[in-house]
Amino acid sequence: MVGVKSPKTALSKLKRRGLATTIEMNRWLITEKGQELLSDGQKQLEQLGRKVAPSEDGELLTEGDVFKDVGRNLFPYISEQRLDSIVYYVEELTGFRSPEAIWNALCDYKLTPRNKFTWLRVYFKKVDPQAPMPEMLLEKRSLFLKDGEYIY
Repeated sequence: MVGVKSPKTALSKLKRRGLATTIEMNRWLITEKGQELLSDGQKQLEQLGRKVAPSEDGELLTEGDVFKDVGRNLFPYISEQRLDSIVYYVEELTGFRSPEAIWNALCDYKLTPRNKFTWLRVYFKKVDPQAPMPEMLLEKRSLFLKDGEYIY
């Protein structure tokens, strides 16, 4: 929490608001009211279309953060300014809602089909590791792969 001197101070503030309670010395429990607030916050994120994914250090990332991180890792030769531009453009046009919309937005940046496929495949795997690859991506793969051979 911003502006809090210690974890104990933060927990005390949560207790005063009825969001947490002490169950014994140095052990705290989230109250029902606290659980509802957490649940409402998650619902609001979902309504905004802002699914989150945990980073390696446990911090929650927005879809835009994940998309940018994947792009940075896959294409280190793309400048940070160009990457920011691509992420901003894709987010404004698509809200990261549809694989096809993201694909089409990336077309405006003249990325090769193979690069777009790779970026989206890794992105969707990071956002939801359990979900199957979007069907649309499997179809787009035929733009650069035929009978297991790359088309250049």
